[in-house]
Amino acid sequence: MVPGTWSGSGRSSLPEEVLITAISVAPDFVKLAEAYGAVGLRATKPGEVGAVLEKGLAVKDRPVLMDFRVDQFECVYLMVPARQP
Repeated sequence: MVPGTWSGSGRSSLPEEVLITAISVAPDFVKLAEAYGAVGLRATKPGEVGAVLEKGLAVKDRPVLMDFRVDQFECVYLMVPARQP
């Protein structure tokens, strides 16, 4: 496992392109994305999440990196749907 990446049961049910990280000192992912010609978007408050998702999903011609900043002590758990028979 790569340090800083999420791993656990159910990971295989997520889309292949989803990467979830939890690192204490993070680079400016928006600037990094833009430096490589991608679109970089960031949400720092819960009220910004919807707008960032809409903007990111609307882009069709370039890769998009969406950075969602969450307090490290916030109880956030990845919700993975149960497998269907």
